[in-house]
Amino acid sequence: MPSSRRKATGLAYGFFVPIFFVTSGMGIEAGLDAGDLVNLLAFFVLLVLVRGVPVWLASRAERRRDGTRIYSMRQSLQIAVYSTTALPIIVAVTQVAVSAGAMSTSFASTLVLAGVLSVLVLPAAGLALGHRSDHVPASEVMRVVRGRPLSTDAPPRRPRPRSASRSRSRADRRRRPVVSGCRRGSAPRRQA
Repeated sequence: MPSSRRKATGLAYGFFVPIFFVTSGMGIEAGLDAGDLVNLLAFFVLLVLVRGVPVWLASRAERRRDGTRIYSMRQSLQIAVYSTTALPIIVAVTQVAVSAGAMSTSFASTLVLAGVLSVLVLPAAGLALGHRSDHVPASEVMRVVRGRPLSTDAPPRRPRPRSASRSRSRADRRRRPVVSGCRRGSAPRRQA
């Protein structure tokens, strides 16, 4: 049963869902008049208010155990901007509403275009809000994974010494002959 369910899910997401979005996109009326442009901008602002502001508030409320904020103001804005993008749900809801006769095609097109605008503009704004210091947590995680201490004042962990026979890989041993009396990383002694 699980394999047939996985196949059906793969077929749905790989074939039927893209067909749904393509056919829905073909029904978009691209011609906008002044009223539609106002609706487009108003819906875009509402997307930011309804989806972005709660995420921004939640990320600002996140605290560590010692009471300090986890995210800076810029990082909270970046999280909110990335969370505001909304196209698939808008396309699905407007398609159902148009099919039921509860929404006109022109208004549905305006809403979908506002969703397209959110997908095009907001990720670029999120990238613009990024900073090099945002990558510090990832590097700290990598330090922990590699077994190094988090703080810089702790002494670095010394690697375990390897035995002489295991210091070089088998392929490395085949390529380079061992020169007697040579330590690793030093020049070989020449015999006269």
